[in-house]
Amino acid sequence: MAGRGDSAYGVYTLNRGTQGVLNLANQINLGSATHKACNMMPKQLCSTKDQEVMRVIRASNQNKIEIQQLCIPSRVGAFDQDYYPPFTANKASSTAAKYLAGEDVPAATMQLGPEKKKAGGKGGLNRLKTKTTADLEESKSAAAGGDDTEALKARIAQLEKDLAAARASGSSADASAAEDLSTKPVLGYWAIRGLAAQIRMMFYYLKVDFEDKLYETGDAPDFDKTSWTDVKHTLGMEYPNLPYLIDGETKITETVAIMMYIAKKY
Repeated sequence: MAGRGDSAYGVYTLNRGTQGVLNLANQINLGSATHKACNMMPKQLCSTKDQEVMRVIRASNQNKIEIQQLCIPSRVGAFDQDYYPPFTANKASSTAAKYLAGEDVPAATMQLGPEKKKAGGKGGLNRLKTKTTADLEESKSAAAGGDDTEALKARIAQLEKDLAAARASGSSADASAAEDLSTKPVLGYWAIRGLAAQIRMMFYYLKVDFEDKLYETGDAPDFDKTSWTDVKHTLGMEYPNLPYLIDGETKITETVAIMMYIAKKY
């Protein structure tokens, strides 16, 4: 337990036999450095050998990032399982199909155990059994041997072949579908900069010869939009609007769509 501005951590145990009773198990003083921010790290990083029950990363008022181990000292040095209850595992216990079907699946959990004495053994992280179909199938597969592994390798090899074939066909399709640069695009918009300004800039930058079709409205306050409204439904566009671009058989509207088309073609 710690708060912003504190210079110590308090590690407490909860006496479940007596409601509301917390016992101070350890207090870690950090001198003059106080907390600006703290965040708990994943539980599986804790070292059960050191009776570490929590590991935090904190920012101090001295502009330092520190990692702190919060431990409960033991006189005999023995492992105490009560300090390490089960916690949610970083593994999916359900599937999308089950979720959409409304099936309630218990969350998969894991639990820290005594540190292994074998070489290379770090805190004993043991995944607990749950009543999920996924866990049962995983256990069956592990017991069956390496059949699943060989099947997965074969599947991966087949997918790699399919991917290579798709890339090859895509390359040939791109080569055969070269853009027709002989057409002269027509850009239609009001006789102002407005939403067509950036489109014109792209054409000028790319040195593309285009027709800048301008629709006049006259002077204020008697604006007259008939120069556009009289012809907008005669251009063969599904959604006629300004600005528009006509490039051969291609007819599109809206500024961003036109800019994306120009960027792709040129």
